[in-house]
Amino acid sequence: MLLPLVFALGLPQSQDVTLSIGSHMGEDFKSGRYLGVNHAHRIKKTNSLALSGVFDFIASPNRKADFVNPQGSRDVASLFAMPGLRVSFNPKARLSPFVTGGLGLAVYEQSQLLQNAAPFPGSRGTSHFGVMFGGGVDFKVYRFVGLRFDARNYYAQRNNILLGVGLNFRFGAK
Repeated sequence: MLLPLVFALGLPQSQDVTLSIGSHMGEDFKSGRYLGVNHAHRIKKTNSLALSGVFDFIASPNRKADFVNPQGSRDVASLFAMPGLRVSFNPKARLSPFVTGGLGLAVYEQSQLLQNAAPFPGSRGTSHFGVMFGGGVDFKVYRFVGLRFDARNYYAQRNNILLGVGLNFRFGAK
């Protein structure tokens, strides 16, 4: 993959870290909360566009099943690790919209018990290749601090729609 090479070059570009929280909605399970960390390393910036390599790490604790099936899991927990790219529009403005996408890994862990209270048969954890895409807007509050509002879909065997807000910290060159 090219992203590790880009990060390893140590180009004198800025980086940002976003700590986020939000709502996790998806197929077969009720809505829940998630916590996320996003790291971005800017690759190129012009007055109208900025291209960054990003890495998303998202953790979503147990969400209860939204269906009745005695042989189904009671709940599921999710982790997503997705490197990708982000294109920000009008990056020097106070409000800067962006689109993002990437490929990575999703890990799901089923509950210990089925809905009929029987023990979960077999392995409770599964890993899947995933795709992430979405967008949002960054709002600069101060020189190095901002807010981020975004919506993303982490698709790995099922849709995982995340709507969130985050606190964004920027470091390095302007």
